[in-house]
Amino acid sequence: MKALEEYKKRTQSVKSFKKSLERMRKARKECRAYHDIDKHSDGFSTDPNTWGIKVKALYFRSFTGYFGNSDCYSDFDKSEFAEDCLLEAMNVMKDEILDKTLEIMQQRTEKIKEEAMKEYAFMVDEFNSDEQ
Repeated sequence: MKALEEYKKRTQSVKSFKKSLERMRKARKECRAYHDIDKHSDGFSTDPNTWGIKVKALYFRSFTGYFGNSDCYSDFDKSEFAEDCLLEAMNVMKDEILDKTLEIMQQRTEKIKEEAMKEYAFMVDEFNSDEQ
């Protein structure tokens, strides 16, 4: 039953995320079309008071090391300028990022659905074998 419960939870998350995307895009469209709607904003932000999805303490990392040596070095130097530009790039590509997020959520949900179906089939087989 664990996989089935996880499937139900993920299905609800997918539906909620999809509904949020639709609501955001509708608000964005209405804001452009009507002059009485003057408040709409969407995008990635570093403001901790931002409403919406919190992406855990997120860092881009890349490091390199050599075989036989446990030492590694960072491929990027820390740079506030690079961080600001990366954030800007994420906002330029936000629709693509959010669409890809939904796609990945749906794929992961399908995988857990397959596990839930196997779990269900096993339980049915066990139930039927107990009756005989």
